[in-house]
Amino acid sequence: MCGINLILDKTCLLGEDIIGRMNASTAHRGPDAVQTRVIREKDFQVFLGVNRLQVIDLHQRADQPFSDEHQDQLLAYNGEIYNAFEIRNQLIDDAFQFYTRSDTEVLLHAIGKYDEACLPLLEGMFAFVHYDRPRKKLLLARDRHGMKPLYYYEDDQYFIASSEIKGLLATGLIKKELDEQQVQHYLRFKFAQKPATFFKNIFELAEGSYIAMTPDSPWEVRGYLPEPLPAFPQADENATSVIDTTERLLTDALLKHVVADVPMGLFLSGGVDSTLLLALLQKEGISPLSCFSIVNLEKDAAFGTDDYRFASKAAQQYGAYHDQLEVSATDLGEFNSFIASTNQPIGDSGAFMTHLLSMHTAKKVKVVLSGAGADEIFAGYNRHLAFAKYLKHKKLLTTFLPLIKVMAPLLPTGGPNPWRKKAQLYDKLIANISEDPLQTFKNFGSLRTLSGDEEVYSKVPKQDSSHLMQQALYFDRTNYLISDVLALSDGYTMRHSLEMRMPYLDNDLVAYADALGPTAKLKKGSKWILRHILQRNGGKLYTSRKKEGFGLPFGKWVQEGKAGEIIKIFDDENIILYNFVLKSRVDQMLKEHLQQKKDFTLELWSLVVLAHWLQKEFSTQ
Repeated sequence: MCGINLILDKTCLLGEDIIGRMNASTAHRGPDAVQTRVIREKDFQVFLGVNRLQVIDLHQRADQPFSDEHQDQLLAYNGEIYNAFEIRNQLIDDAFQFYTRSDTEVLLHAIGKYDEACLPLLEGMFAFVHYDRPRKKLLLARDRHGMKPLYYYEDDQYFIASSEIKGLLATGLIKKELDEQQVQHYLRFKFAQKPATFFKNIFELAEGSYIAMTPDSPWEVRGYLPEPLPAFPQADENATSVIDTTERLLTDALLKHVVADVPMGLFLSGGVDSTLLLALLQKEGISPLSCFSIVNLEKDAAFGTDDYRFASKAAQQYGAYHDQLEVSATDLGEFNSFIASTNQPIGDSGAFMTHLLSMHTAKKVKVVLSGAGADEIFAGYNRHLAFAKYLKHKKLLTTFLPLIKVMAPLLPTGGPNPWRKKAQLYDKLIANISEDPLQTFKNFGSLRTLSGDEEVYSKVPKQDSSHLMQQALYFDRTNYLISDVLALSDGYTMRHSLEMRMPYLDNDLVAYADALGPTAKLKKGSKWILRHILQRNGGKLYTSRKKEGFGLPFGKWVQEGKAGEIIKIFDDENIILYNFVLKSRVDQMLKEHLQQKKDFTLELWSLVVLAHWLQKEFSTQ
């Protein structure tokens, strides 16, 4: 796991110090070994830089940029290839020689043999830059699920790429300009719309894509996987067969993900996804394992989660060492550091919690497993089940839509009462119902109170109405999962030199879940397949939990006056935020929230993150 940096200098004027600046800005991603390479051709220069986090083959022979024995092929690579040894054996049969145990060397030779045709063969998370000196060819690629990021910029003089936007900006070669359209998208969906970023002319390489360039040919972003939303067979398998197959595939995925030469742990919430990983690890004899949890105090549970109850029980039941970090309002003292480490804002308080938990966990282990991706692959969010019910009862719901909308404000969402979470859920679902199905689903996952634009940019490919649920799940997979869940997972674990692995995004497991289709995934409730697997492995207690997000009890802290230092920014009428949101609207939300009339926790957190980040990045321009 690493930070990778590239400059293609078409002027031949840059010195080696510039790639050093990129490496310095991404040093947290790989502090174990820092190296650069410069390749000077007749008409251009290639600078490669890598910050390596040593996880497999800790010897310096596996450091990067990695090259073959002839120095013809060079690779800067970030990630893990879980089927590396299978590919290695195939390459050995083809007379390739290996001098390390690293997947880096396997990837280098796989590219050398197959070129970009190797990409669909790779199982794992990755982003890389490869340079073929004889052909003067650059190849950049990203994994199919978007687990590892890669950002790039080009003008007439330079092509620059990095694992982080901070790496690009560290060159000083890019004019830093705010893309205001992405602020509008954030105000609706809590993140920028890829491939764009919050910075003009800086782009994110799309998942499952690559860029190949040579001096003689123009480049473009190309996908290496089949077109999205293929026709899928409607599942007609019995439940036992589905459960058996899913458990086998998930176990296989886990066994691939636990290979490392350094200490490993698990992020444990006590929910279905992470607890199931722990249960299967114990079943396979991979224990005791270190588990790490971040929990709110019991008194904050109405605005937080019940993880504090369940995570410790799961660790005890399955024989794991448990390290539990309690989060309180005093942890907001870490907020400025969190903003300073942010490449571009994500309006999800899970980002801050990941930051805190990773900072704590990295003192003990170097790699963690996570349940990220399970909800998107197995239809586990409340909005998935709600949308399925909406599609079933659409005519009735839209008939009584005016009455339903009137009822929503009456729900008790504002204060710390026992019904708050359920009332908040119903309020969000009811308030966002529309006569257009796909607009309704997008509303379910949006901050609609911040943006009046009904058709904000994130798109879903249109298909016939029989595929509406499939389109909704695809929307979450290609937007929310990548730009929220995976982006914050990479950004705030790697900020503390911690590698996160996500077994639920195993290629074979995802392919099987996709083949089942949405009807099978939801026919016995949301995420019923994973729940049944956990139940058969002794985890019935954890399957009875209501779905809860990985959230911060920020709303309660605001009401108690414990967030004053960070929300004080709203008092300044000159902040950049107010170029996009009316100050009167923010004041009104804050007033209603403080009076416990309505819960605006999600909106206020998203706004405070955006406000501070905009001031940090653009207030001096």
